[in-house]
Amino acid sequence: MLHAKLEKKVGNGEGQRIEFKEKTTNITQILVELVAFLNSDGGELFVGVKDSGKIIGLSNYEAEKEYLIGKIETEITPIPDYHIE
Repeated sequence: MLHAKLEKKVGNGEGQRIEFKEKTTNITQILVELVAFLNSDGGELFVGVKDSGKIIGLSNYEAEKEYLIGKIETEITPIPDYHIE
């Protein structure tokens, strides 16, 4: 996602359909948020963004992405339809 588009999306802060996480270290909380989105109208989870909306990024995007995919596909049943950008 382009930085400007990301800034626009996170600019309004967290809400019912938008959640921010700084990193994937608390994977249980991330999975809880994702399941909540799956059980409602959907939503977007932004990793690498502070609760304040400040974009901090990830030190190793590919590793974080693969870790997250692995957890989603082994911990949530059935495997949800999702998109990582």
